[in-house]
Amino acid sequence: EDHLFFFAFNLVNDIWNNADALADYIDSVRKTTGHKKVNLVNVSLGGTVFTAYLEKYGHKKLDQVINVVSATDGSTMFADLMTHKVNRDEDFLHRNWLPDMMEHDLKIAPGYNKTIGYAASLVLRLVPNALLENIISAAWQAILDTVILNCSQLWALVPAARYDEVAAMHLQGEAHAVLREKTDRYHQAQLHLRQNILDATKDGVYINNIAGSNLTFGEGEYTYFQVCESRTKVNSDGIIDTRGATMGATAAAPGQTLPAGYKPLAPGYLSPDGAIDCSTAVLPNNTWVFLGQPHEVGRNDAVLALAVELLRTPGMTVHTNPAQYPQYNHVMNTNELRRWRIAEAQALLKEGTLSPAEAEELQAAIDEGLAVRALTVGDAARAWQATQALNAQLALYGKYTPPAPYAWYQTGLEALTATLSQLAQYFYGVNGYSEGGSFVRLFKALTA
Repeated sequence: EDHLFFFAFNLVNDIWNNADALADYIDSVRKTTGHKKVNLVNVSLGGTVFTAYLEKYGHKKLDQVINVVSATDGSTMFADLMTHKVNRDEDFLHRNWLPDMMEHDLKIAPGYNKTIGYAASLVLRLVPNALLENIISAAWQAILDTVILNCSQLWALVPAARYDEVAAMHLQGEAHAVLREKTDRYHQAQLHLRQNILDATKDGVYINNIAGSNLTFGEGEYTYFQVCESRTKVNSDGIIDTRGATMGATAAAPGQTLPAGYKPLAPGYLSPDGAIDCSTAVLPNNTWVFLGQPHEVGRNDAVLALAVELLRTPGMTVHTNPAQYPQYNHVMNTNELRRWRIAEAQALLKEGTLSPAEAEELQAAIDEGLAVRALTVGDAARAWQATQALNAQLALYGKYTPPAPYAWYQTGLEALTATLSQLAQYFYGVNGYSEGGSFVRLFKALTA
């Protein structure tokens, strides 16, 4: 533990300042530990800082690097947001986005979240659709102008393939010359990343990439990102492109497979579902993908176990122990077990208030929870069952209060608002009430 260090950086900052800060921190760790080199575990946005660091400072002070859902090449989602490319599906705003966002992300009134979302969509129809879009667009533009467009650290989230498009829209003219120099320089770091990685591995730096996959942007959580135009077109962990997090794996759109007749660059690298090919990644033998895994990988002990094993076993590849650490693994959620339930159950046992039979049953639930946490291959069903078993045991002795089921009136209100929203969608589509219903839209279409 005295060799474990945590580096945090300012989100609203200059990407090159953050790279300099990482370089200083690495030197500090080397001085503290007496080691010549360090290991880096880059998580999420940390991948941008790593990309800049590698470009500016090289790899001579690095021994091992584990990129975990790292944005080494940004996110298509962010490029969509910066270019106002939004999801214009007719069902999106009123029927899906607001209710899902209230249920999964905002959660301002437990038991009524989806009801509030449906009700909000009904109220928003008081505003004509064009005006509503203008209001939302103006609000987002204000955020872009005041924060995002002036921050090179956030610009680092633009994928290399989209940079010219986004820069042409926002970074023209002398007023942006200083910022443009920084973002151009980072863009070059993105373009050089493949060679920088290959140079590092050639010099003996062990580099591995761990990615999530097979989700649309905003799926499951962070549902506000469903606003992106490319949400169903790009394979991701809900936030970061699978292609970027794997440094070049080829991936079909979520829920789809690669085209019939598709051939990997080498056999054995195609995912079991036929959706992902790691043979095209920079490091195909050191690229690991968790199928169906959301961006919050810390909830999956199998991801953490893999990262630790990679650090403990320099030179490990996907061929070293495929039964225990397969290249294509699976999602599971052990967060509740790890953070609360096992410890609470163990504390209850120590109280000594249970009968031998009760203690034996609780110990069995604890043992299963620990066994699930020790899994290196994700098993979502087993993790859920182990969590529910401990929840039930703890609830039995008053140590856990399960979420209350919806009351009949809560269920009824949700059903009512959902039905009203569905009717409004049927009659008005994306229009506001003042713009006329389906008959008006049909007449306009016939007479156009």
